[in-house]
Amino acid sequence: MSKENKAGKQLSGEELHTIQKNKLKVETGPVVVAVGIENAFNAGSILRCAEAVQAKSVYFIDAVEIGGQKLVNVSRNTSNLVTYSYLTRGEFFQLLNTLPPLIALEITTTSQDIFSSMYPKEVGFVVGAENKGIPQEYLDICIAALHLPMMGINSSLNVASALCVALYDWHRRYRY
Repeated sequence: MSKENKAGKQLSGEELHTIQKNKLKVETGPVVVAVGIENAFNAGSILRCAEAVQAKSVYFIDAVEIGGQKLVNVSRNTSNLVTYSYLTRGEFFQLLNTLPPLIALEITTTSQDIFSSMYPKEVGFVVGAENKGIPQEYLDICIAALHLPMMGINSSLNVASALCVALYDWHRRYRY
């Protein structure tokens, strides 16, 4: 007697790619602002998550500029699919009035749990560098600060992981 396989079978890369291409939507997702990102792993992971929810654009501000094959590899080629720019602080602040309302993903004195908070559909998520967080001048331009509730001893996730959770929370709220 054979058991029914309720979990199904893993898809091949080609099958998965075909399914994903059919899911592409014209509507774009949030803007991502990443301040002071210093390594290829975080930059690539941010691009990978941004592409997964079709983020409108990613801005790396005062970040170590990582490009070429290393970024392509760590982003799993999504660096070729996402609109992203490396900007200085001055260039970013000149662009500010063209961006949607910004929300900091940071633990602050007034931050709220992302899962019990409301935020607009048209939004930009701001993240900061590992260990340094978001500089105050960027917190000052945000309409709110949200954090991920942590149940263990550790108080936060890796910056790219936290951004992915926030992007998928946005995706769950506004695409389903």
